[in-house]
Amino acid sequence: MTENQPELNRRSLLRTGAGAVTAGLVGLAGCSGGSGGGSSSITVASAPTPTTKLQANYLRERTDIFESVYDELGYEAELQLTWDELSLFMGGQADLAPSVGSVEAANLASEQDQQLRAHAVTAPQHTGLYVRKGSEYDPAEAGSVQAAVDALAESGKVGIGGWGLGTIPAYRMIFQERFGYEFSENGDFEVVTSEFPTLASLVASGDIDAGGSGPPYNLWSVREELTPLFWNQSLVAEMGFPRRSVAIGNGVSRADYSEENTDAVAAYFGMLRRANEYLRDNIDTIAAESETQEVLGADSEEQAKWVLEFRFQAKHSPNTVPASPVENGLSDGYVEQDKQALSKAAEMGNVAADWDEGFGYQRLDIETYYEKAKSYE
Repeated sequence: MTENQPELNRRSLLRTGAGAVTAGLVGLAGCSGGSGGGSSSITVASAPTPTTKLQANYLRERTDIFESVYDELGYEAELQLTWDELSLFMGGQADLAPSVGSVEAANLASEQDQQLRAHAVTAPQHTGLYVRKGSEYDPAEAGSVQAAVDALAESGKVGIGGWGLGTIPAYRMIFQERFGYEFSENGDFEVVTSEFPTLASLVASGDIDAGGSGPPYNLWSVREELTPLFWNQSLVAEMGFPRRSVAIGNGVSRADYSEENTDAVAAYFGMLRRANEYLRDNIDTIAAESETQEVLGADSEEQAKWVLEFRFQAKHSPNTVPASPVENGLSDGYVEQDKQALSKAAEMGNVAADWDEGFGYQRLDIETYYEKAKSYE
């Protein structure tokens, strides 16, 4: 499967268990969105990552925000947590796909001849490419990051979660623009694929020499053995793009649906903002809960706290924008610079040249629904 082909079950990088998990429904059983054109229903499909499970738990179990806001709007709402989220969305069985990024959406719009729109920043680039401490690929040993990358291109093996993942466009841009190498299936590096959460341990064991990771992705047990070669978010910024651009998640809908159901789409991102804010501001309490530790795959309160601080506060990394940001709206400046990033990606062959014919941005009044969500706590 090439970069420009849709990978319908591509979120293996975040998978902590096998199989699909579908969350319970809110609203009338059997009613779903996907029809567009002014329907009074909305279906949201998102991958069942630990983060989305925590967000959904806050919106539907700790509170009744999800049901209350959509009841007030007169919508029957369904939130599905499933690894098939993209196939449901592209097949018209879901109206909103929060975990699809602009690069992925631009390609899908071109390939599937659909009009797609991005509405928010749900997950910016936030992971690093790790190597073993003391190896020839460690910048401290090689003398510089460039020298370490040169060594990796010469004799190393790089592990990725898959060519269709949201980190790959950033890798392509970073390696080409900053280091002078092509990162592709037939490029300058030996690349192997594995489940994303396994990459850190594979680097530590010497099975690969570099692999993507971060605190949420099973880094805890080998964190003292590894060091980052670079962090995507930092280098994207050094290349002149916002740290939020080239995002892994931009909250994508079909244009016909979002144009006629603007409030329903805005409401979801307003609720998501409140969920992330709650999780950010209550980490000590949440990390102490056994249910949270189970969801995160953490063995202790300390480990759970470490992961949550990374995810919602950008700690334990050079990131300044958290992996799950509270401020998730699209500014005019963000849209303009994200378009520039997509144009650069198109020049590199990562995005179809005609991407802007089917893909665009629709800014929403997220703030209003954030305030409304708070009122239902």
